[in-house]
Amino acid sequence: MLADFGVLRGKVRQGEEERHDAWSPHFQLTVLAANHQWRVPVNIKSTKEPYNILFHVENDFHHPILEDLMELPEGFFRKKEMSQLGIDYLRSELFDLKKLKPVPFDQPGDLNDLFDFFSLLVGKARRENAEIYVFGDKIEGKEMLHDVHMNQGNDGYFEKFNGSFQDGALFFRFNHSWAGVFLAFQTQSIPTDRDGSPFPFSRPVLQADFCLSQPVAQVGEGDIILFGALVNPQGKDFGAEVVYLFNRSSTTVSLDGWKIEDRDGRILCLDNFTIEGQNICVLPLDGKGLQLPNKGGVLSLITPRGIKCHGVSYTAAEVQKGKVLVFNNI
Repeated sequence: MLADFGVLRGKVRQGEEERHDAWSPHFQLTVLAANHQWRVPVNIKSTKEPYNILFHVENDFHHPILEDLMELPEGFFRKKEMSQLGIDYLRSELFDLKKLKPVPFDQPGDLNDLFDFFSLLVGKARRENAEIYVFGDKIEGKEMLHDVHMNQGNDGYFEKFNGSFQDGALFFRFNHSWAGVFLAFQTQSIPTDRDGSPFPFSRPVLQADFCLSQPVAQVGEGDIILFGALVNPQGKDFGAEVVYLFNRSSTTVSLDGWKIEDRDGRILCLDNFTIEGQNICVLPLDGKGLQLPNKGGVLSLITPRGIKCHGVSYTAAEVQKGKVLVFNNI
């Protein structure tokens, strides 16, 4: 686990390219937050082969966590004090992991390496006086964040840093849109367990089977999906919210040992439920466990082996009173 993971809200003041450092280069961000100057060294090359970092920018980014971020004042906030501030590449439905691609840190030409991409983002942020939200680990005694990348699925020396809901990322709030920046190492493997450690069958991100169709997969894994939800029922929400699952296979599946988890770790156990092939299973909520916040939320479907086999997110703009929300990422 990371010792002091959290999020920093501020304004971008400078970006420095460490092109002279071929061993462990970083893109050095300077962020001004609550009259304090913070340094954010962003890894753009691995010290282990393969060296190229996995990188993705999600433009026009939408996610329920943005509502929480905009409520924060400037400064640094620890996850251990504000649990909803953790993000997780595998569990928060931030973006499609298949979009992560290896990008060199430095090569001749324009807009073809990580230095170029970060310089472009920082330039736009400074022109628009944009806000930045950086998720990372604070270095003790310093106004400095590092580990601004995925922080799970490691082995060897870096295994001790594994954890869930402690992945690093950068979010830029421009004048008319948000952008999310995500990085990972090619040596990190998925899926991971609740502690952020890879399973014996996990594979590096670029080799991972996102459909869980490996020989070790159990019945239903990859076939059962979160189909929709009645997030904001007529009348009071308590005890009237509903989640809908769909079975894409032709086989009836027992859901004993399965569960659905929300962003805050509340769960709905699915013991004693079955779902027939090509059918929908209706799961009423009692209001005591799993929650469907009207301002937006994240749901993860977890198999008996502890593997997240499907996940969805929704924002406040998608919620309509008395209408079932059919998830658009099914």
